[in-house]
Amino acid sequence: MGALSVSQFVDLMVGGLAVGCVYSLIALGFAMIMRATNIIHFAQGEVMMLGCMCGLTSVWLLPVLPLLAVVAVGMAASGIIAVAMELAVYRTLRRRRVPIMNLITATVGMSILCINAARIVWGSEPLRFPELFATTAYEFGGVRVSPQLFWIWSWASASWLRCSSSSSTRAPALPCRPWRRTPKRRSSWEQT
Repeated sequence: MGALSVSQFVDLMVGGLAVGCVYSLIALGFAMIMRATNIIHFAQGEVMMLGCMCGLTSVWLLPVLPLLAVVAVGMAASGIIAVAMELAVYRTLRRRRVPIMNLITATVGMSILCINAARIVWGSEPLRFPELFATTAYEFGGVRVSPQLFWIWSWASASWLRCSSSSSTRAPALPCRPWRRTPKRRSSWEQT
């Protein structure tokens, strides 16, 4: 195998940066959930997947739905699923004062449940969203970048900038760093 040409190296670099941006967004989600709930939530990706699939279903049912409405449907579905998980499973376990390892195991169980529910509802074959971006590549200084990679970079950079600009000494405008409050001390009759 020979050496890489400059264009091949640039293509690999562009793709690698986009994949790195996706991983950084996933890590940011894990950090936000960990700081807000004090547990590692292994069903995070599956909740997002179910929201995405609900958005895709809304496109199938109402093909004239604009993109922002599809995104809103997906976000609302993810939120409803996450709240249902919190109320039905995690809060119940916390009320019973189970060890933290049991909570983490419950997140793995919810992940498996979400995956299998998606297989039952939508099947196991890959599904495709309608075209959201142009198919012709953008060109920046002789470097061709696909529109998908460009928007991945843009969203990841915007998210990183918004989250890194919030200070830990004040409540942020966006929920990147959940505001930590000192827990209210319970009275003796509430601790039963």
